[in-house]
Amino acid sequence: MEIIEEGNVSRLQFTCSVCATKFIANRNDIRHGLIAIREVHLMNNGIDFGPSKVYSYRNYVNCPLCFKEIPLCEAEKI
Repeated sequence: MEIIEEGNVSRLQFTCSVCATKFIANRNDIRHGLIAIREVHLMNNGIDFGPSKVYSYRNYVNCPLCFKEIPLCEAEKI
């Protein structure tokens, strides 16, 4: 595989939903792995299993203030 043109990842702005911090991440800040994408309440055959998190394998950055994992798909292009 040959890269023809490399995208400019350093111009992606993120806003943290927990602490409302706005920041710009560069290529070195991007990580990949399992992150929690939503919280659900599990119930099966009348048995209540309580709240649980749904995980997905995604590219993400960590908020520099509160370290929340923010998926790359939530970035704003500036």
